[in-house]
Amino acid sequence: MTDPASKPSARNLAAALNELVQRSGGVRPTARLTGVAHSMISQWVNLKRIPSVEVVTTVLEKLGLSEEDRERIIVLARAAAESSYLTTGLPGVSERLAAVLDNERRARKIFDWSPLLIPGMLQTSRYARAIFGGGGTEVEARVTMRMGRRDALTRPDPIELTAVIHEAALRQHIGGQSVMPEQLEHLLKMTELPSVSLHAVSDANDFHPGLIGPFIVYQFEEGEPSTVHLEHHRTGVFLYGAADVDAYRIAAQEVREVAMSAEDTAALIAEILNSKWR
Repeated sequence: MTDPASKPSARNLAAALNELVQRSGGVRPTARLTGVAHSMISQWVNLKRIPSVEVVTTVLEKLGLSEEDRERIIVLARAAAESSYLTTGLPGVSERLAAVLDNERRARKIFDWSPLLIPGMLQTSRYARAIFGGGGTEVEARVTMRMGRRDALTRPDPIELTAVIHEAALRQHIGGQSVMPEQLEHLLKMTELPSVSLHAVSDANDFHPGLIGPFIVYQFEEGEPSTVHLEHHRTGVFLYGAADVDAYRIAAQEVREVAMSAEDTAALIAEILNSKWR
């Protein structure tokens, strides 16, 4: 039987349930409120057992959560119940995105290699909207969620984000005059945050593993295994095997080694902004 602790989806669910338990006063008060044995709740939050979607739904109703919070956690429960973590859910409400948001919230350090686009946590709303395409309720919901992801960088105990991009991402014409200058200016502001380290990779480099494609490495508190996220057009996958994670950690180091310094990257952004958009 697969160890629940080895599944990123199960860890995400356990973290969300543990947050609810703490808000309710602890395991025993939560047990009294929900009618679930305290030993069972303890197993859930300590990754000894994965509750079913039906049980999670019932517990959430008894705790009186908002509809938004219920849906978020039910999505995590569905993901934890799946044997595969490759998902193709609806844009904006997919299990994969819910897991991404939870990983970002809990991570201590994130390494994000994004060769052709500005990393999601550093995007402006207009840039995100240009990527998602047009408007409408669904697109606006996705934009709102993406903007909320930036909170992890500015909260009192922020994550440490190392974002590495190819300079091609800075020279794109996504959204044109109404989008790119604002996006580049926003990048310069974000680099002023002590929690953000932004680096660009130039064309003048030999082969490095980043050329194979984008990836994100999440590092958590000591003792919790790191995970890797590979994102595609409408799907994505989390890697949690030790060999896979180690391979991407090495790849992250190699990409960082060929990247510019933070100071040279900021100078490049300013140069592109002034020469191309002003």
